[in-house]
Amino acid sequence: MHLSEKIGRAGVHVLSVCLLTVFHTLLGANVSLADDARVGVPRKPLCSPEKLDELRSPATADQWQVIVDCSVSLSAGDVIEKEVYLEGEEASQVEFKCNNATLGNVGRASRARGTHRLVIRTRHDDKDGTWRPPRDILVSGCRIEGTMRIEGMAGEPARLSSLQSGHTERAQSAAPRNILVSNTRFVGSAKLFKLIVGVGVTDVTISDAIFEGDAVGVSVYLSDEAARIQIRGSRFLAIAKRREQVAIDGAAQVTIENNVFTNVEMGGVFIYRNCGERGRVRVQAPMHNVIRNNIFANSGSRMPKRPTIWIGSRNLKRSERHEQCILDDGFNLGSSLATGTAAQSERDEARENQVLDNRFVGLDPAAMVRDDDLENIVLGNSRAPDGTELAYPRPDRLSGDR
Repeated sequence: MHLSEKIGRAGVHVLSVCLLTVFHTLLGANVSLADDARVGVPRKPLCSPEKLDELRSPATADQWQVIVDCSVSLSAGDVIEKEVYLEGEEASQVEFKCNNATLGNVGRASRARGTHRLVIRTRHDDKDGTWRPPRDILVSGCRIEGTMRIEGMAGEPARLSSLQSGHTERAQSAAPRNILVSNTRFVGSAKLFKLIVGVGVTDVTISDAIFEGDAVGVSVYLSDEAARIQIRGSRFLAIAKRREQVAIDGAAQVTIENNVFTNVEMGGVFIYRNCGERGRVRVQAPMHNVIRNNIFANSGSRMPKRPTIWIGSRNLKRSERHEQCILDDGFNLGSSLATGTAAQSERDEARENQVLDNRFVGLDPAAMVRDDDLENIVLGNSRAPDGTELAYPRPDRLSGDR
């Protein structure tokens, strides 16, 4: 049920809206890179001609990736076949400007080992156990055929950390921060996801992006312990075959605002928290997320098979959930708390989120917005007539930008 149906006094409801709106306004002011990228954050010097030659040379079985720790300015005709890694603190303050160059193989058989085209990731020092994350990175004007990934703590270290108190803080401290992805097209068919924001990554802005082609999984995946992610002024045109367009899986303080979604047959934005996957406890609850002033439409003739916006999309009893939930049993933390017996609820704890002033083209918002958790605010959403223009201004002209 929506919050307006759960409480009886309008005054309490209005006060809640005001307080949460003020909270998110202040939060938005703290996501600084979108502003700082324009007003003087120092940037790494441009790469040497030799490094650019290494970057541009074709991928081979022996040389299929390249590590970049200098700023890049490509040309529109460039095709980068290698997987590009911006890794560790050495990659901080790098500007990776594609100028419409392509990262990927443009339909040719790939000689790279995976589907990742651009990876921003933390370096882990095996000797002293420290994490060395990159900060303050700008990626702009790229055409990405495959997956982009922003990654901090992962694998076994992330699992072990999640079993102890303080995991969210450790994960965020170890992860990349202050990343701006601007004016970038994600094209073609990604194996799973087009853009992954990994465990603990914070302060990411995705603006003026286009997601198109096919998507076996989701277009954007926001992982557990991630926070303060903004997606603005972007267009979600991809044909999602199995899942929603944007997955908020244990991420918090996410703002999805002034975007256009044109293929929502399998869902638009889902907020939830997985349990037990890879034995990792999801500690942070998916709270304080805002989905505001977006346009949702379904380009096909069929009605959507699932809700367009679904808060608490995996709120099922443990007996009905994937058997992986048992893998995080026995810890007094996060997604492990609700385990114990099959009768207990494995709730997503998707609370204090807002779904405000979105427009649904030819769709009934009462049917397309589903709230299966507590203390969320769903207000001002409306049905727009068929033929409504599916466009928003560029992000630098939006009133919500500061």
